[in-house]
Amino acid sequence: MSRNARITVKGYVGNDPTLMEAKSGIKWTQFRVGCNDQWKDADGQWVDGPTMWFTVKAWEDKARNIVASIRKGTPVLVTGHLSQDPYIVTRTGDNGEPVTELRQALTIDNAIVAIDLSNVHVPAKNITRSAPESNGKPESRDPRDPYCYDD
Repeated sequence: MSRNARITVKGYVGNDPTLMEAKSGIKWTQFRVGCNDQWKDADGQWVDGPTMWFTVKAWEDKARNIVASIRKGTPVLVTGHLSQDPYIVTRTGDNGEPVTELRQALTIDNAIVAIDLSNVHVPAKNITRSAPESNGKPESRDPRDPYCYDD
């Protein structure tokens, strides 16, 4: 049973994703997605609410496909496991002294990313890969991936 909640968000990519490699050799990517509510005010004008930012992480084939397919500004739908990653920020306080704060970043791990086709047209292109094993199954990837194969 997963300890993290599964979440789906609709938003826009905030930066170009890049492919990185962990010390173990696993390829991965991360990028930011911003989303906000919109509503009409009393005058009928659209109003944007505050933006909520998520860091999105994906591994191996998903990471390669994300890097090849999306750019800053792309409208996306993202589904994955929600978690919090702590980070430290040092800023100048009101008295001019440095203040260190522990903050939490909202992260969507093991993400499945789709381009939101509500307002864009994207031609699809199938990708074929040769299976490394003779049984025709793809190699097992990140164990957090619910679609990886366990023999």
